[in-house]
Amino acid sequence: MASTSIAMQSEPTGDRQAMECAIRTWSTDAVPAAQRADYWVGAVCDCFLDMEVEPGQRQAFSATLASMPCGGLRVNRVSGSAQRVRRTLQGIRRSGGDNFYYLLCKESSPCHVAQDDAGAARLLPGDLALIDSRRRYLLEFPEAVDTVSIQIPIGWLDTWLPAADCWLGRRVDGAAGWGRVLSAYVTQLRTEQPARLGTLQAEHPGRFVVAGLRYCARGAAPARPAAAHRALRVPALWRARPHRRRRGR
Repeated sequence: MASTSIAMQSEPTGDRQAMECAIRTWSTDAVPAAQRADYWVGAVCDCFLDMEVEPGQRQAFSATLASMPCGGLRVNRVSGSAQRVRRTLQGIRRSGGDNFYYLLCKESSPCHVAQDDAGAARLLPGDLALIDSRRRYLLEFPEAVDTVSIQIPIGWLDTWLPAADCWLGRRVDGAAGWGRVLSAYVTQLRTEQPARLGTLQAEHPGRFVVAGLRYCARGAAPARPAAAHRALRVPALWRARPHRRRRGR
């Protein structure tokens, strides 16, 4: 899957050229309409990890993905038509040890997030949720994809937030308290100039994310669901797989 770099107004040289190469974009506008859904499946797997993607409709489907470096993290923005995204056991095995946490922030329309053996939530505009690619998850966007995500190394977040697994698949209210601050911060990262994002150290945005999650819980992580209920979080959604498409490695 080929990607393109974001165009600059002047000819890049040296460090600036390296920065441009690290900023990647994918758009279904680059291919004929009949090929857009298949192109998008490859784009998602190329930027993120091995996942299954089901476009809400193959006719008139469109989507765009931009991924920018931010110190040791990456800031990704996805926009486009309705779709469903799954991380499956097969995808996890194919990925090997290549895994990350993702902090998602929904920008305008509601969506649903479910993490296997953890939580499930409906996110409203501005809300956030943390997911772990080492486990199965489901992201359902019934209206449109308009999401910013921060890709965080597993070891880094586990060091600073040992109870990170208690947050998986749970809604962080983006309209109140520190959730509102954290939501605004994630959105601001999306609007920063690429050159500035590249110079930020991972400790700056990463520590802010950790502080935000801790303050949202007022010093305590949310309780994990009872063991008897964990397997019942997303039963029908894991089994229902019409028009499944997966990009092999």
